[in-house]
Amino acid sequence: MRTLHIQRGTWLSSQTQVWTAFFLSAIIHSFGDTMMGRRFFGRSFPFFLSNALAITLEDAVIALGKAQGIGMRADGSPTRAAKIVGYVWVVLCVRFTAPFYVDWMFESGVTNAPVLPYSPTMQLVVPSL
Repeated sequence: MRTLHIQRGTWLSSQTQVWTAFFLSAIIHSFGDTMMGRRFFGRSFPFFLSNALAITLEDAVIALGKAQGIGMRADGSPTRAAKIVGYVWVVLCVRFTAPFYVDWMFESGVTNAPVLPYSPTMQLVVPSL
């Protein structure tokens, strides 16, 4: 943060760290995408950036809630309702961002070939779904 002259402990500092971490993860995973073929380079990139966006939105809503005194107890800890909303947010984020990470893998055909000679999950769990 010193290089960018961003004060530590600020919202901007936090967001810079979040976006940097997810951007670097996206680049690293993009190279891993090529294991499915060169044409798949970068296909997982949107997944990582969408997670950074979700965290930014979450942090903004939390900051607005704190400023308005919504969802916080007098001691500064979140209320039970705020925690429940947080868990629902995480489930929704996973629900809407996970396809960015896995849909292209199905398109690549990687899921067509069995990885193990026997899979308890494929034999016992998948048929019941």
